[in-house]
Amino acid sequence: MKSKLFMLFLVFFVLTNSNYSQIEDTLNSDLYKWLKSLPDIEVTQIKSDKIFSEAYEIFVSQPIDHNNPDGPKFKQQIFLSHTDKEKPMVIELDGYAVNNRTAELSKILNCNQIMVEHRYFGESVPAPFDWKYLTIKQAADDHHRIIEMFKNYYTGKWITTGISKGGSCAIFHGYFYPDDADASVPYVGPLNLSIDDQRVYEWIKSVSTPECREKVFNFQKLCFEKRDELYSIFL
Repeated sequence: MKSKLFMLFLVFFVLTNSNYSQIEDTLNSDLYKWLKSLPDIEVTQIKSDKIFSEAYEIFVSQPIDHNNPDGPKFKQQIFLSHTDKEKPMVIELDGYAVNNRTAELSKILNCNQIMVEHRYFGESVPAPFDWKYLTIKQAADDHHRIIEMFKNYYTGKWITTGISKGGSCAIFHGYFYPDDADASVPYVGPLNLSIDDQRVYEWIKSVSTPECREKVFNFQKLCFEKRDELYSIFL
């Protein structure tokens, strides 16, 4: 019994010292010191993926209205994962809330990454809440400001990316700020012309055969008719 307790204590001691050493190394890193020197940001060290050496949750103070930079501010959440300041930086411009997952491009390139939460989502909601500042230009201004800030530290190539609405964000950002990134890889990136974009329905009418489309329609209709029964199966 004593030997088991001793082994448990030894494992706990080694793991604790290892974690403390990692934290100590990170707090002494050039990146951490640089981050702490920046005005208008809040920095918290977090656990990093194995391909990175450091990771941080950061809140960047942003103007609610970039046309009035001295006006009210909000805190925009981003996640920074670091490997080498001279390697490329993948910045994912998410269209919604965000977490610190590792992007596909970061794995392929073995490089740094920044995950950016979209304004008005998750932890990045302005107060007072005013919908008129939720525009593609204001979001692109957020992204431009973050890129400008971190280009003062990272010297490698910059790649913007995003998925779904994030893919659209990457396209819009590139339109407003074509010189911010060396490359852009939007995944999906829909461009809606209206709230109910009629192009979708016109395209569906041209796919496959009338018989096939009718079968799909009847199946969808049946699903709605059997909604209560299906609901319990899928949830």
